[in-house]
Amino acid sequence: EASAAGAKRPRLGTETAAPVACAGGSNGSRSRRPLHVLGVGTPTHDTGACLLRDGVVVHAVNEERFSREKLDSEFPRRCIKHILETEGLQPCDIDVVALGLFGGANAKSEQMLAVMRRLHDAPPAEAVHERLDVAHQRDVHFANLAEESLLRMGFARSQVRWYDHHLCHAYAAFYCSTFEGATVVTFDGRGDCLSGTVYEAQRSSEAA
Repeated sequence: EASAAGAKRPRLGTETAAPVACAGGSNGSRSRRPLHVLGVGTPTHDTGACLLRDGVVVHAVNEERFSREKLDSEFPRRCIKHILETEGLQPCDIDVVALGLFGGANAKSEQMLAVMRRLHDAPPAEAVHERLDVAHQRDVHFANLAEESLLRMGFARSQVRWYDHHLCHAYAAFYCSTFEGATVVTFDGRGDCLSGTVYEAQRSSEAA
């Protein structure tokens, strides 16, 4: 199930030891410092990163600004490094590293298995099954690449949260708008195995 609180992704890659705590206690109690959330674009296309401090975007940049390659699809390592250095932060100062992938439906989730059960022996069943397998392999590859890159940069696996791809699009569209309430529709080539979603959003409840 997708959740606005994020999810810990199933262990799909190799284990890597978590980094040590920040020197000097910079990762101290929550009451004495702001909440830092680092949003990271997965290495598929047009990657980038942004930093939210207590819910306010204070820094955002795309990898193409550093590589000079339009729509750069590499993991946004330089973006993350630039943000941390500019804001005077270390990886352990980040409370949550948020990624819009693998937080909702995927090819092995109950939602997709239910689709396959409904298809049963229908003519397109085999083709759909093969496509879902390819989609799952790609998602696992991109998720592992992102996670392993973050671990190499000094982040801990416990900091990483995976969010529903379409829910991320919906939140970005709604909270950047001026609407108090709205029907939010997303259409994408594919995100967490879905091509489109519909949400009812209300700003007062801060939930979509």
